[in-house]
Formats: sequence, structure tokens, C-alpha cells
Amino acid sequence: MTWTFNDGLKKGEKIKVSFKVTVNNLPSNTTSKTIKNSATVNDTKTPEVTHNVLKSDLRLNKRATPVSYSLVNEGEKITYYIDVENKGTGDYKESIVIKDVIPDGTTYVNNSAKVESGPSTNGSLNGSTLTWTFSNGLAKNEKITVSFEVTVNTLPAGVSYKKITNVASVNDIKTPQVIHEVKKSEIKINKTSNPASGSNVSEDETITYFIEVNNSGSTSFNDKIIIKDTIP
Repeated sequence: MTWTFNDGLKKGEKIKVSFKVTVNNLPSNTTSKTIKNSATVNDTKTPEVTHNVLKSDLRLNKRATPVSYSLVNEGEKITYYIDVENKGTGDYKESIVIKDVIPDGTTYVNNSAKVESGPSTNGSLNGSTLTWTFSNGLAKNEKITVSFEVTVNTLPAGVSYKKITNVASVNDIKTPQVIHEVKKSEIKINKTSNPASGSNVSEDETITYFIEVNNSGSTSFNDKIIIKDTIP
């Protein structure tokens, strides 16, 4: 482009010209590009202006139900969600691969991996890693959400607290982490009777036995409680 000012420039005057361009879509195998521009005034170069073009703006998020930093119980289910949203100005045309490792201290709920929103695909479990692959990328302003469930394991004997940490990756970029805390319930048992233990009883007298089970911990006990007693 050329502008010509035949009358020159008087003392104190200023000339300012402008033009607009539209950034082209990057080729499918290109993830970034630097656009450089400089002009000349009477064959003298101006300073160079540069802009970096990114393919798209993928926003990643990791969340859960119950929400992160909640206290969860042994045997309780946690649902994890991974969100991927294209907030850029153009389509993301490469494959999107979401991976998530089943966190330590939990057990995967069979067949719970699914796509909440976005193109349909099947999540696959290999060892302890779940993978979803979206081969067609992600259109501008489109969002993908996948999810899966785990069950919180019972804490080992002698262990009263555990932190469950989970983080996913999208095309090898890590999401924020989600954390839950597990505290062991405290089940206390007692046996009493009426008349009280150690009392003398008569023939044909009735004895009432009582079995007490008390959870004095800070969390619920979600496993079965089975009480057995043999008639003396």
C-alpha cells in the first residue's frame, strides 16, 4: 500500500495513516505463527510490529461432585468432570485427547466414563488410565465435557486420614487439580444387659441383652453393619 503526500509536512504537523488486515487460519499442521510488519517513509524503515498467532484458545477445567476440598466418606462416590472449551477465534482442527488416571485411594465404577456434552466417543480404560479421543477437534465456541465415577476405598487399618488428589491432561496439558479428604469413621461397640452383668438371676427370670454400635467419628460409616449374637 502506498500513500503519497505531495505537499510535504509543515513544522508541527503530523501524518497518521492506517489499514486493517484479517489474520488467516493457520495450516492444520501449524500451531503458531509470528506476523511481522514494518513500513518505509522515503525508504527509511519504521520499527517492526509483531503479533503471535495461536491456533485457538482451549480452556481446560477439572471439577467434581462433591466439590473440591470436600470431606468424603469411605464408600462414597465421587464424580469427576473434565471441561474443554474453545474460546479462540477459530476452530481447533487437531485431535483432542483427554486422559485421567484413577486416583489412588479410589476404585473406578465400571462403565461410568461418558461424554456429558460434545461429539460422541467412547472412553477407554487401560490399566488405571481413562482416555477419550475427539478426532475432529473442537469448533469455535464449542465445549466438551467428559465424566467418570469412583468409589472411595475403605482406609487401611491404622490409617485415619487420606487426601485424594486428581488431575487430568488434555493434549498433555494438565488441568487444575481436584482434592478430597477422607477421614475414617470410628465405630465403637458395647454389650450390656438387664439385669447388669455379674448379677445373680433366678430360674425363669428374663435377661435382656443390649448391643450398642456407635459411630463417634467425624464421617459416616457407609459399609454394612452386621450384628450377630449366639443365644447363650
